[in-house]
Formats: sequence, structure tokens, C-alpha cells
Amino acid sequence: MRSSINTYVAAVLENIAADEGMKKRIEKDLIAHINEACAQGDEADILDRMGAPEEVAREFMDNIYENKEDVIEKLVQERALNDRLMRGLYEYKSKAALFGLPLLHIKVSNRYYGGRMGVAKGIIAIGNISMGVLSLGGIALGGICFGGVSLGLVSLAGISLGLLLALGGVAVGSFAVGGLAVGFGAIGGAAFGKIAYGGFAKGVVAIGGKAVGKYIISGTEISTGQYVLGEVRKEEIESVIRAAYPNISSWIVKLFSALGA
Repeated sequence: MRSSINTYVAAVLENIAADEGMKKRIEKDLIAHINEACAQGDEADILDRMGAPEEVAREFMDNIYENKEDVIEKLVQERALNDRLMRGLYEYKSKAALFGLPLLHIKVSNRYYGGRMGVAKGIIAIGNISMGVLSLGGIALGGICFGGVSLGLVSLAGISLGLLLALGGVAVGSFAVGGLAVGFGAIGGAAFGKIAYGGFAKGVVAIGGKAVGKYIISGTEISTGQYVLGEVRKEEIESVIRAAYPNISSWIVKLFSALGA
């Protein structure tokens, strides 16, 4: 298709308020009509006789909508939605609730345009700040949390605080995994815990390239710093962990012994 026709058709479509499916049908019909006319006359004259793209678009709109108020209402609704999304606050709260909380609450503001911080509270909460059983937000608080900063039973975030499990760039929890990990069980680039595994590890049982602790598992040796206790083997590591913590869960023993071996 020649560039002048392409430009003309694009200008018509820009002035039509319709869904993409309708626009594609209009585009196809308009191109076919223009090509048919151009076969019997000069292209520039044909486009000139058709009139301004805005007028052609208005004729198509007349055929699409019997009531012109439909067009106005649609444009007003789209503009209002765009304003809310770009400048204000978007909020959705489900009618269904549990324990006095909505099953789903979404409350998000666009802070770049001066919107207020959206605080969402629900069983599932999504917001700038979220509080819920399942919580997703810039700051997430609750049960299972995902966010830039999160605090919950189980947390996954850039900065993560988890009562049971924390995963993040900085992770603090009973069991922590992160670049910097602090917990009873800690796995990370730098790990601090009762049982720690990492590039640098500090703990009662320390496993790593640089390990500091009562029981040190590094390189090919298991030692107390002064005395070599044995070679680094899975069974030996399990024995050391159980000696330090007799009542510890088996899955923790197996995890750290597998990492150390």
C-alpha cells in the first residue's frame, strides 16, 4: 500500500472510538474502497474527494453507534479511568468477606503524581502498604508476604523479616536465606546463625569458605578451631550438628549436611 494511503487511513482510525476488532474491519474496508477507486483515477484526487480524515471517521462512527451519546459516555469513562490510574487512587474491595475482612482488597496510588499511599487490608491484600494473610506490596505485612520490605510468618522481599521463613537480599528469620542472612538457620553470602552456611559464616556450627564458630566446617576439615574432628563428609557433619543441637529437626540436619558436603 502506498504511503499516502497508509497515512490517510491511519489518520481516519485515530479519530474512531471503537475496539481493536472493529478498527481492523474498518481499516480493511477503507483500504479496499480506496484501492478500487484509485484503479480508475488519480490517487491524490481520490483522497481529496473523500474529504478530511476526521469527516470520514465521523461517517464510520455514525454507522457504528445509533445513539451518539454512547460514544460520549465511552470516552468520558475511559478518560475518568485514566485519570484515576495516573493521578489518583485505584481501589477494589470484594463483597465477600471472612473474619470481617474482604477476601480481596486492592488499594494502589501512583506516588509519582502525588497520590496518597494506598493501604490495603484483607485476606488477600495488594497495595502500596498491604496487610493480609497473603500480602503483596511495597511494604507487606501479614502471613505470607511479598514486597520491597516484608514482615510476616513467611516473607520474600528485598528486606525480609520472617517469623518462620525469610528470603531476600537481607533476610532475618527463624530460617533465613539471603545475601545477608540472620537466623537460627542461616544461608547466604554472609550468614549469621546458630547453624550458618555461606561465603562468610558465623555460628555455633559454621559452614563456609570463611567460617567462625564452635564447630567449623571449612575446606576438607571439621574442627573446633584448635582440634580437627574429622573430614568433611555428610555423616560427620550430621553428627556435629546433632551434638550441638540434639533435638533439632531432621530436615534441618539433612539440609545443612548436604550443603556442607
